[in-house]
Amino acid sequence: MYKTIHDVTIINLKKNYTLIHYFGLGFIQIKLGKEYRLHIYTDSLPAITNEEDIHNHRYNFTSTILHGELRQELFSIIQGDSHLLQDESCQEGYVPNTVNSRLCSIQKTGEQVFIQGNSYSIDHNTFHRVHTRNAVTFLTRSDYKKELAQVVHRRDAQKVCPFSKKVKEEELWSIVEMILQQIV
Repeated sequence: MYKTIHDVTIINLKKNYTLIHYFGLGFIQIKLGKEYRLHIYTDSLPAITNEEDIHNHRYNFTSTILHGELRQELFSIIQGDSHLLQDESCQEGYVPNTVNSRLCSIQKTGEQVFIQGNSYSIDHNTFHRVHTRNAVTFLTRSDYKKELAQVVHRRDAQKVCPFSKKVKEEELWSIVEMILQQIV
């Protein structure tokens, strides 16, 4: 759908989006149907967490960096008690019937840096986190592989819901339009 940043236009996004919202990990997410997502990381809406929690996903995906740079860290879950592994619904307002939680520790297994034009793929069971300041990524996801994702955070850290900060849709579109004008 979007192969380069030049393919992304505000008119096309508004015509094809199904949802736009601020995702508290530091980006605006524009859902384009079930399969596609455009993520716009911006200093205009910084993350509401100190650092993105280590997590996996409910689906497999491939992400292409359309603008900027993105750093990804990969992790394994190991025995220990420094962190807490919890099920996460990743859906605003949805509370699963049961939430599994257990103590664990983490081991960093790798780090990658992706620049404009690079793509990477993630299996739904892979634990990772990403870091970027100003980037635009286009994500193509698979169907759901499981009902709940998992999030890992330090056991003494307060959990922050990524949907807890609300930003009005018109403000989000204004930020998206400003960013696209600056980079295209």
